[in-house]
Amino acid sequence: MLQNILFFQLIWFGNILLGNIFIAVAMVLFLLHFNFVKYTDVDLKIMTTCMLLGITIDSLLMLVGVFSFGSGLVSDVIIPPWLIVIWAAFGMTLNHSLFYLQERPLMAFLIGCIVGPLSYIGGAKLGGIELHYAYWPTFVIFSIIWGPLLWALTQWVKTLNYAHFQKPYIDTELDTYKPLINYTKDFE
Repeated sequence: MLQNILFFQLIWFGNILLGNIFIAVAMVLFLLHFNFVKYTDVDLKIMTTCMLLGITIDSLLMLVGVFSFGSGLVSDVIIPPWLIVIWAAFGMTLNHSLFYLQERPLMAFLIGCIVGPLSYIGGAKLGGIELHYAYWPTFVIFSIIWGPLLWALTQWVKTLNYAHFQKPYIDTELDTYKPLINYTKDFE
């Protein structure tokens, strides 16, 4: 779980500060993540869904003028690739460092209402995005989006886990990272 938090933070800060240049490093971190986890198929499904949601939500917010980007855009209608990578990294956390929210829907909603907006405001403070409204209206806009979004995603991931593992949520046994080297092979 600690690696998952660390990888997410590295991807978030690297992409906010360096933009598209950091994507190659993020891909290496994703590969390391998949090397550590046991069930990559579930993570890939979650990450892909989050990327598609991110492209849709943030592109719409960009088009209606909530925020913009000084650089990194490949298209005038779609968010920059580095932000899509951040959405994938967020998806990477839902079954690992944020898995406890699957059994705490109210907490997921409240965390989404607070942390979601702070992520965008922090990104603006670091120069990754340009906000077009004052902080409080921006905070409210993102709270309205992120509270229900984090709640819905955690409940969907819980359902996905139940379908895949026949358990209502991913437990710590499934969340453990496998070591890079299997030391027990040497002693068998």
